[in-house]
Amino acid sequence: MPDYHTFDYLPDLSAASMAAAKAVVFKPFTGSGTGVVAKSDKSAIYSSSTSNLETLFPVQMTAGTKYHIFASSFFDPSLTLYDYLGNVISYSNDNDMQYGTDFMQNLVPYYTGTYYVSATLDRGVYHSSASVSFYEDDISNNLPKVSTGTSDADYFVGDLWEVDHVDGKAGIDTVYFSFSRGLYTMVKNGSDMMVIPDLASLDIDKLTSIERLEFSGETVNLDYTDVIQALYVAYFGRPADPGGFNSFQRQLTSLKASPNFSDLSARYNTDAATKKLIDSFGSSAESKALYSGDTASFVKAIYNNLLDRAPDAEGLRFWAGAIDSGTLTRANASLSIMSGALSNTSAQGKVDAGAIGKKIDVAANFTFEVDGENKEAGYSGAAAASSARALLANVNAWTDVLGYQQIVNAAVEPLSTTRPPADAPQDIADALAPFIGIDDQPHAAMYY
Repeated sequence: MPDYHTFDYLPDLSAASMAAAKAVVFKPFTGSGTGVVAKSDKSAIYSSSTSNLETLFPVQMTAGTKYHIFASSFFDPSLTLYDYLGNVISYSNDNDMQYGTDFMQNLVPYYTGTYYVSATLDRGVYHSSASVSFYEDDISNNLPKVSTGTSDADYFVGDLWEVDHVDGKAGIDTVYFSFSRGLYTMVKNGSDMMVIPDLASLDIDKLTSIERLEFSGETVNLDYTDVIQALYVAYFGRPADPGGFNSFQRQLTSLKASPNFSDLSARYNTDAATKKLIDSFGSSAESKALYSGDTASFVKAIYNNLLDRAPDAEGLRFWAGAIDSGTLTRANASLSIMSGALSNTSAQGKVDAGAIGKKIDVAANFTFEVDGENKEAGYSGAAAASSARALLANVNAWTDVLGYQQIVNAAVEPLSTTRPPADAPQDIADALAPFIGIDDQPHAAMYY
């Protein structure tokens, strides 16, 4: 099995079709233009006057190199990318925004070797030909170009090919992208955010200290991403659903809450509105169903969800004792345990902090992917919650978040874009643990 994601529901190439594929020969690129084409090192162009043609090309690709593929014909073309075994690893999915063209941009190979590209072309009766163009860009020696912000609120345009890294620095900074949200994949990795054009690889421009992502018709607020995902992971063992994520962004913003865990935990004891918001996690039906045991079981579950381990005897006695004595409520226990782990400078504390950070990143990326693919309706019910919990259960302090994104995408892929009918039968788990997250807030109707 390949160690990368393949679309197994799409048909594979046959050995005969791979053997008959038309060779692609790259030559030094001498053309001109703008964008990705202008910075290419090599190119290969195939043109045909045949009408209604499906052509397969074997393309030798090198790891550490970017590839851009463009198809053009009178009737709308399509492109599909296969690995050397004939498995589909990418397809165009109508991302071209212009009828008569299709493209795959910023493809970075998983391995050095043969890939296959299938192009469906139809020149019609009005065009003399249809074409497929391949461009190769050696990025192994490219120096990153950084666009740096100021201490004020800065505004950047993300679709600028000459910029590799945007660092907003201080202030509430925004990056604008010219296409709709669904044409990008958002991948959080620590303090960096990758915003990947549809079908591109993970080797793309990165954003640091950016608080807003503005797409055509939609703005994504990132201020409280870590806090919200950490609360969902701790109390529900799963990533936030997009409706819950957006609702809590609004509520925390209205409270002018700190995005710092320890500050938020301290405010819990002094601010009634913050206390009510945090308490809503622990008092929700979903949390009660998951943590229905005694205090020790509750603390163990929090440790397992957040830290990927069981508590040591001393830690278990401390946190269980604080809850049983009334010094600490169950509702605030998760935030307190998390804050304590992040401030612990011991060797185990550093591992725990790493586990929390990786789980938050993967949870955020799952939520972003569900939102981007418009699959919130499918992320509902006990089965979906169980699948999402299993995704996070395999994340620890040593997880490669960028590499894990393929697993995140595979987990989101089968989710439906259609909400189940209201009278659909529910199992016992659904009845006990409605997938609502928070059941006493003004935006409760947004949760499923």
